[in-house]
Amino acid sequence: MSASPRPREGLARRAVALVVLLLVASGCTGSDTRPASRATDDQVTVLPALHGRSTSVTLDPAAATSLAALGVTLRPTGSATATTGQGVTTVAFPITAGYAEVHSDHRTRPGWIDGSLSHDGSGLALTAGTATLQLDDLVVDPGGSRLYATVAGRPAVPVLALDGRRVTARVQGTTLVLDGTVARLTPAAAALLGDAFHTASLSAGMVLGTLHVAADATGAVSYPGTADVTALSRLSGSGTQLTVLTAALRPLGVSVTGTGAATTAGAVLTLPITGGFLAVHGEPGFRPGRFLGSVLHQGSGLVVHAGTAQLAMTDLVLDPGTSTVTGTVDGVAGVSLLTLDGSKVTLSKTGSDVVIDGAVLRLTVPDLGGLDPGGHLPAGLPIATVHIVAAQG
Repeated sequence: MSASPRPREGLARRAVALVVLLLVASGCTGSDTRPASRATDDQVTVLPALHGRSTSVTLDPAAATSLAALGVTLRPTGSATATTGQGVTTVAFPITAGYAEVHSDHRTRPGWIDGSLSHDGSGLALTAGTATLQLDDLVVDPGGSRLYATVAGRPAVPVLALDGRRVTARVQGTTLVLDGTVARLTPAAAALLGDAFHTASLSAGMVLGTLHVAADATGAVSYPGTADVTALSRLSGSGTQLTVLTAALRPLGVSVTGTGAATTAGAVLTLPITGGFLAVHGEPGFRPGRFLGSVLHQGSGLVVHAGTAQLAMTDLVLDPGTSTVTGTVDGVAGVSLLTLDGSKVTLSKTGSDVVIDGAVLRLTVPDLGGLDPGGHLPAGLPIATVHIVAAQG
């Protein structure tokens, strides 16, 4: 976590170009689940803040025929959009947060492209008659070669296996574009479809379509593969604990409560970690921050109360590299309302868990949503200390 400025656009453009060259040279990320390996000649390019544009799925004609035969129709939900041309349907899901790192050594495990891409606030509904199966808040995990979704309120359900052996890449300005990844139904997705539509014809391994990713890069940095780095791909863990600074907030008439899957014990709110990626650098002065990645908390959040007004923020995403926290506010995903002050952060390990302590969560836009119409709350108001316990999923 760092308050240092993001790298300049020129650096971002050069880094994205390097990423594209690496992608074209290989064509697959791999999906090994062993701990990340680092070779002496490996060079790692990091894109710590991906946003904008979208991940889209173009439906395979054979899959479209199979679904049509069952009377199943597809409909985008939330901010997702669908287009049809020459009989081919493509559904696009806006990218709301993300992190990626690319290794020059393609033997790196679990994948030479790793990270996490979030698409909160959009999804896909499959309907036949009165039956509907809805997939929401998609997360692309390139290292594990999986696409996850929230299903019936349960986050992190693996619905698509991603085969990137024939991926192609190009650069459009400062936008990274990946094409050609084949998306196949997972056993979990096949079971969900079978239960919803009473069929066994949609089986695991069936090609659903091809994936297209276009993500804007706003910052980039590189480091040698020999660097002292602990990488946790596909995060899980007990969660992120927020200890509310009640004594400081009470005189201002402010309080903070949890929402969704968040639990409360006294002044401590615990938000379950549902996915993401975390890289912890041993070099304290590493920039843009010693802690990089994207920590996801789908289905939980917090509510800030000020007098009779309140502001709810759900599906929190912590980006320690840029010291920002985004979430969904009034149905809009990717809203930046909070920041992380990591000036006194500490790191420790408990078994295989990485524990990050001491960051302070600050409210940066207190007047958003009518929370403070009189302008009495100071920008940067500290509301909680942060305790993260993360582990390899």
